[in-house]
Amino acid sequence: MPTDIETFASHLDDTFRRLIDALDGLTPEQLAWRPPAAESNSIAVLATHVLGNLRQHVVAIVGGAPDDRDRAREFAEPLADAAEVAARAGDLRGLAAEARARLAPGELDAARSHPVRGDSTVREALMIALRHAAEHTGQIEVTRDLAIAAATGGAGVRALHHAAVTVPTERLDEARRFYSELLGLDEAPRPEAELGRPGIWYTLGATELHIQCRDGAEPDRSDRHPALVVGDLDALRERLRANGVELEDTPTLMGRRRFFCRDPFGNRIELMTTP
Repeated sequence: MPTDIETFASHLDDTFRRLIDALDGLTPEQLAWRPPAAESNSIAVLATHVLGNLRQHVVAIVGGAPDDRDRAREFAEPLADAAEVAARAGDLRGLAAEARARLAPGELDAARSHPVRGDSTVREALMIALRHAAEHTGQIEVTRDLAIAAATGGAGVRALHHAAVTVPTERLDEARRFYSELLGLDEAPRPEAELGRPGIWYTLGATELHIQCRDGAEPDRSDRHPALVVGDLDALRERLRANGVELEDTPTLMGRRRFFCRDPFGNRIELMTTP
């Protein structure tokens, strides 16, 4: 079982990852956009405020660094560039990791002085930081979607729903063995009567992979491919290799270990870890 400190560390890492992902690709105009509601804040303000709060609670109160937070400035002079916010978040993530690493196992209930709440504990400071960041990051995500919709008149692309690969109709059972048994994907309900042709749908979190059938489909040897995140990359590689699947090792990219393979019909698939 993970210790309390390890649990807090995992949640903090998820918080930083979620914040950075929410800002990815935003323009300065989208970063500065405010919803048409009283007392609403821009993504820039919310992100700057979240970083200020995380630094105060995790690095200063928990880690013992000087607390030089200027809360009013977070609202008056927010960071104006998404890349700058992401870089600041990355730096802060490293400082937070160092602060956590210095914590002894029994130190979560050690006393700390909070600038607003007075007497506090390490545990309370971490819980405040996580709760505050989760609330405002949710607001950032909603504001991001509204900003994109406002810029495109509501017609902008919002997410990837599914990817699809084509297999020969007569070899659908072979496709099910590869994707269901070897890759271990979970089948999703499929409206067979409405689609009018056989196939398989797999659920992959918020997205799906669709296996679509075509009579006499020719093998596909192109480079186009879906990329699937794997829990145990090495175990899957060995299982595929043991079953004669064609593998292509490739260098780690942006912290993601990965390799490519081909299904029995030539479709290229990337299998990878998260950073």
